Amino acid sequence: MSSSIGDLKLGVEMQGVYAVKNKKLLPFRDGSEFFLALTLSDKTGQVQGRVWEQVEEVSNCCVVGDVVKVTGLVSEYNGAAQIILYSITVCNDENLDMECFLPSTEVSVKSVWEEWLNITSSLKNPYLQSLLTVMVKDKGFMEGIAKHRRLSETIMPSQVVYGSTAGILLQQQKDWQEYILK
Repeated sequence: MSSSIGDLKLGVEMQGVYAVKNKKLLPFRDGSEFFLALTLSDKTGQVQGRVWEQVEEVSNCCVVGDVVKVTGLVSEYNGAAQIILYSITVCNDENLDMECFLPSTEVSVKSVWEEWLNITSSLKNPYLQSLLTVMVKDKGFMEGIAKHRRLSETIMPSQVVYGSTAGILLQQQKDWQEYILK
C-alpha cells in the first residue's frame, strides 16, 4: 500500500512518505470555508493533495519542507492525479534518506562527472578549462549554485547537492563549449 508518486493509481487508497513542497489554505468557491492544498513530492515526481475536513488542525501539523506520512485516495482532477488526504503525520525519523525526496535521474553521478571532466579537458582555451575545473572542485561554489537551483524549501544533503549540480553544470558547460568552439 506504500506508494511512490510515480506508482500512484487512480481510484486506489494509498499511503506514502513525501516531502511537503507547497502548502496553501484556499477558500471554497462560495467562500464559506477553506480547504488545504498541498504539493507533495518524492524523487519520482510530485502530486497535489487536498484536505477537506479538519483543515486548520491538519494545516497546523506540518510546514513546507517537512517529510510527512499520508494516507488517502488517489483521484483525478482536471486530468491530473491528486490525493484526497485522510491523514497527515510529520515524520521525525532522523534516519530518513533525503535523497528519496529529491528529483533524480537514472544517469549516475559518476558518469556525469566523468563526462564533465572529459568535456572540460577538451576545451581549447586553457583559461576557461582552468576556471571550470576550479569551479566544480570548490564545494562552497557548487553548494551556492545549488541554493539558487532548489525547487523547494527542502534542505538537501551536500553530497546530493554536489551530484545534482554536476549534472546542471554539465549541460551549461556543453552549451558554453558549443558557443566557444563556433
